Amino acid sequence: MWAIKQSIYAFRGGKVNLLNDAIRFVQEKCNGDYHELNTSRRSSIKIIDFINNKFQMSENKFKTIHKTLGKVSICEIDANKSNIKSEEAQFISGQIYENFKNNKNKNIVM
Repeated sequence: MWAIKQSIYAFRGGKVNLLNDAIRFVQEKCNGDYHELNTSRRSSIKIIDFINNKFQMSENKFKTIHKTLGKVSICEIDANKSNIKSEEAQFISGQIYENFKNNKNKNIVM
């Protein structure tokens, strides 16, 4: 049996206790093992460093195998706004447009 946790953040509505309950259940009821995979094969070192610094209290630090490719930028959007999806879509599409306009369309993750 597999239980996979990927980016479970409370601010996005994630419920970490559900994963912890599932792990405990598999260990106690199914004699299962818990294995943590903490190496990112998708994100650059700047993104991993940002996440590790932003969530310093977490004991689950990530490592990366990628070299540094560029910069990390953050756009804070008020989650209490009624038009949050529209604002987020507008920001992302604007970033894509600017990157293509300035020929910075290589190795982009959003």
